[in-house]
Amino acid sequence: MRKFDTPIDFLTEIKVDDVEIVYNNTFEIGQGGPKVGYLSINGELIPNNYFGGPILLDDQYIYIPIYMKRFLLSWRFKLARINLSSLKIDIVGKWKSVIFLDRIENGMIFFYEDAGKIHANQYKLSEFVYLHV
Repeated sequence: MRKFDTPIDFLTEIKVDDVEIVYNNTFEIGQGGPKVGYLSINGELIPNNYFGGPILLDDQYIYIPIYMKRFLLSWRFKLARINLSSLKIDIVGKWKSVIFLDRIENGMIFFYEDAGKIHANQYKLSEFVYLHV
């Protein structure tokens, strides 16, 4: 992740070691809002979900905002973790309007709930649960 990436403007093609992440068909979710799109990892498309950015990456997982339908026509973000080998998606947390990932440290993932980095939050990595899609 580049230091100046934001949920509104981030790289849509990322290559780190042997992992290639590409966002396809990106669009803003409202004027001046976060950008989302379909995601492929090493050429394999993750179907039926939109993802935002920027991401955090470690040896086994991609941590990424997932944009999902909440109720009827309401859409919001949750925090997702995608296993790089199985492409299994785990999620954690409450619905958010924006998730701006910051860092992973001491078994915690830290993020902001706004693009201005004012409202900080965090989750334990152990709290992620499998998303049944």
